[in-house]
Amino acid sequence: MSGGRLITGRGTGWSPEEYQGVGLPWQERGAWPDECLDVLEAVWTTEPVVRHEDRHHTFPAAHIGPKPLQRRRPPIYLSGFAPPPDAG
Repeated sequence: MSGGRLITGRGTGWSPEEYQGVGLPWQERGAWPDECLDVLEAVWTTEPVVRHEDRHHTFPAAHIGPKPLQRRRPPIYLSGFAPPPDAG
């Protein structure tokens, strides 16, 4: 449908209640999205079988497709601003 054009947008979220709702510590709001980017990278660039494991995301070996047409991968735009967890 898109002719291979895909732009992905990601944000960290602004509300502690969002993190509480899915069982993630608010203090890890930077680490969790970073690991999400690693998952996207693995899914989009690994052939033929993808497997991933990190602190927050684990999935066994699987064939995941179709892959994006854009090479190496589609662009990812990030948005977010928050003080460090130990700041005020």
